[in-house]
Amino acid sequence: MNEILGTCANYLAKYRRFVAAGIVVVALIVMVVVATSSNLNPMAGAYGSYEDQTENEELITLLNTYYTAYDNNDTQTLQEIASPFSERELSYIAMMSNYIDSHAIGELYTKNGSAKGSLLVSVKVDIKYSALETPAPGLDFFYLERGEDGYHINNAYSLFNLQNGDIEVDGDITSLIAVFEAQDDVAKLQAKVQAEHEELMLSDADYNAFFTTSIREAIAKWATDYEAALAQARAEEEAAAIAVAEAAEEEAKAAEEEASKTTVRLTAKVNVRETASTSANSLGQINEGTEVSKYGEEGDWSKIDYNGTKAYVKTEYLEAVDDAAETDEEETAQEDTEEEADEQQEEETTVAGFSKGDKIKLSDSINVRKEMDENSKKIAVAYQGTEVTIVKSYANGWTEVEYNGMDGYMKTELIK
Repeated sequence: MNEILGTCANYLAKYRRFVAAGIVVVALIVMVVVATSSNLNPMAGAYGSYEDQTENEELITLLNTYYTAYDNNDTQTLQEIASPFSERELSYIAMMSNYIDSHAIGELYTKNGSAKGSLLVSVKVDIKYSALETPAPGLDFFYLERGEDGYHINNAYSLFNLQNGDIEVDGDITSLIAVFEAQDDVAKLQAKVQAEHEELMLSDADYNAFFTTSIREAIAKWATDYEAALAQARAEEEAAAIAVAEAAEEEAKAAEEEASKTTVRLTAKVNVRETASTSANSLGQINEGTEVSKYGEEGDWSKIDYNGTKAYVKTEYLEAVDDAAETDEEETAQEDTEEEADEQQEEETTVAGFSKGDKIKLSDSINVRKEMDENSKKIAVAYQGTEVTIVKSYANGWTEVEYNGMDGYMKTELIK
């Protein structure tokens, strides 16, 4: 926030566009390259003399439309004649429109820009603030580009964005603007507006108090509130992404449990617990001989279905419904040949069609675990749209990935 306040303070001190009317001349160190033709030097226009455009109806109409929309926080009209705008600048305009009644254009000067038809524009304006009787002199800058339908304001080079850097700009054009501001005629106009402002600061106590205290405090409060809202929005977005990832993981876990579900029988009357602990809340009891669905084991406990709810009983009190079939399955598993084991090992590197080194762009946010276990420590959240690198896929449903320089594990079925 301090950075924003500092930037706004520099912005206001330099241009006075929204708070006062003077211009503090900023020294710019430039290398002046003399050229005889704008075709040879794109900076040539900045070195030329001001052209008085105060009677140019096309430019006056465009800028009056801009100022009227600005004063009334009419962002739709603003974005029709100027673009792009950052969310920060639109928020700033909304705040400043509460303090400004109107802008009146007094003088309008232009120089040629770097592209054909483009213009570097200086506008001397009188700004009527609601709290002041006396209009405040100000100096504004625009970069105009010529299109099929006439001039359009390239708002990437607005005074606000040039100070805050929210929107990327062309370095050649910003260099052109720096050269433009260093010219004598531009500096002379800046000094003229600055002198008018300083005279009012000395002669009008209300004017002085407004620019010394009132508007500065308003801008400081806006900056604080904007940063707080931005931080909250980011936190909510992150929380939502985490919730989506956790929900997806829970869904995958439930599907895995359902797929591995078996039927077991109680060998004694047992208590049913809410979690895998003897101190957990008791949900009831199940009589000996009752058959239930078993989803898996956690230590000495088994997770079962109890009246449509996942619950826990001691594994020692459970037996398979078909012991003979279970024994046959175990014997068959032990008879696996070395060839079958080799095939399984090979499959570990190609589960779900992944190969080592594959880069996958995620379609959903996924938790990254320290180990191949849903209860393992979560070391990161890989958000939707980010990329992970496959290290190795395992037949147990987990895949080792590299994400943000860390190695961890994701559920294979979630990676898509």
